[in-house]
Amino acid sequence: NRYFRRGVGYNRTAVRDDLEPREKALVAAILKDPKNAEAYRALGLHYFEKGNLPDALSAFEAIRKIDPTNSEAAERVMHLREVMGMSEEENLLG
Repeated sequence: NRYFRRGVGYNRTAVRDDLEPREKALVAAILKDPKNAEAYRALGLHYFEKGNLPDALSAFEAIRKIDPTNSEAAERVMHLREVMGMSEEENLLG
């Protein structure tokens, strides 16, 4: 995921030093527990509030992989894809 590459060092075990404190804490929580849907949710909301829609989308897509029945994540993914101008086909494939 794009946000994951952005948030962690090349060894994928350390959080980058140049991140904002909130983002850094959330990425650290995800590194500690990659199935932590609540940390992904908070990170997605953080990115959304910052206007970073691609990374917000990646975070909510990660939740869908962890819990395909998560309706909030599904709605947010659909909304973000629509706002980002992704086609209906891309929405269905995602």
